Amino acid sequence: MRVVSSDQPPREDCTHSPRTLLSRLTIALAMAASLLGSAHPARAATFIVTTTDDGGAGSLRQAMLDANATPGLDTISFNIPGDGVRVIAVTSALPEVTDPVIIDGYTQPGAAPNSLAVGSNAVILIELDGTAAGDAVNGFYLTSGGSTIRGLAITYFTYAGIEIDYGGANTIAGNHIGVDASGAVAKRNGVGTMWDGIVIGWISSSGANVIGGQAPADRNVISANEGAGIWMTATSGGNVIRGNYIGTNAAGTAAIANGQHGILLAGPGDTTVVQTFTFDQRSPYDARFVFPPASKRFEKILLYYKLKCNPAQTPACGEWDYETILRSWGSEHMLPTILSKL
Repeated sequence: MRVVSSDQPPREDCTHSPRTLLSRLTIALAMAASLLGSAHPARAATFIVTTTDDGGAGSLRQAMLDANATPGLDTISFNIPGDGVRVIAVTSALPEVTDPVIIDGYTQPGAAPNSLAVGSNAVILIELDGTAAGDAVNGFYLTSGGSTIRGLAITYFTYAGIEIDYGGANTIAGNHIGVDASGAVAKRNGVGTMWDGIVIGWISSSGANVIGGQAPADRNVISANEGAGIWMTATSGGNVIRGNYIGTNAAGTAAIANGQHGILLAGPGDTTVVQTFTFDQRSPYDARFVFPPASKRFEKILLYYKLKCNPAQTPACGEWDYETILRSWGSEHMLPTILSKL
């Protein structure tokens, strides 16, 4: 048996010593920080497109693959050397957007969004060309929700310039869809298929998407596509189409008609807001919007639009400005509006 002398100082209780407590506190804090770090959303990344090549390092295709593989809202920006419009000739379908991303063509040096309330001074320097992409190919296919496409010309795809399914709350702003970067030359999407500039809800419903916006910088030019400028089918409501030029050039001074309709609403939804400026193919001041058949009951569609008279016509005319609000419950198939000058 071991005997401890009574005059030996008592042994320190290590479980409560200041040094031990400090050590345990340090470990606890480190573990908490680790747990918090693992629960924190992934930090957003920026991927820069530096070439017009359709694959490999610095390409748009690779940037989209990298963004899909990086959780969180990433950004794809552009810094492609050279002068003038940089054309990215796509040779197959680009990756489906499965994770939120901002693809911003206005980050290309020299590019600039529109700042005019009427007309356009946008400088678009990135043009996506789908001539060689193959059959049944969209320019962009968004399924994750929460993405933004802006500052691009999207042309010559056999399906839509942009298709949106599943996830909603996407923003499509400041693009030329179906016309070139200048906004004056027709380069239709839906080539040979009668598809449209933008399609929402073809495979699955998608809601709360914004096409355009209130600011001049958000204005899309959606023209010359073989089908409709915008086709919305199975939607879950809350979609907004606002402030766009549909069926016109970027200046809003001449018609570049979509092949069938400016906006086609082909399925039921709860509330869809349409506020836009449009020429149709029938005349410079004829707007046509197609609604679901009467057999498909849908809730409420609010329709606001403004049209401008073609200044090149004879006799000359000034501005046309007309607003209407339509609340429909499946009783109207087509709304033709022929305006008179106010």
